Amino acid sequence: MTGDQKPTYSRYQDVQKNPIIMNPEKRKSLELATLEQKIDELIETVEKLSSENKQLKTESNQLASERLSLLEKTEQARTRVEAMISRLKAMETR
Repeated sequence: MTGDQKPTYSRYQDVQKNPIIMNPEKRKSLELATLEQKIDELIETVEKLSSENKQLKTESNQLASERLSLLEKTEQARTRVEAMISRLKAMETR
């Protein structure tokens, strides 16, 4: 095909590809198929997000538990250090 030649299409091809020209049943069928595909994509997205949300909640619970454990250890260490300081002060006054 040269630069000044136009592509040739049959009327049937135009009708098949153009949703405005195609018959109403074919158009509805195409619209329904498109809608089904979008719904399937939405379902897939919801499932993915639900799984990710569950994983993040689990991780959040683990981190909260770890934080609590670290706070308890910090408090125990603080108590020990305070006790050592008290003993050192008592030894100085003797």
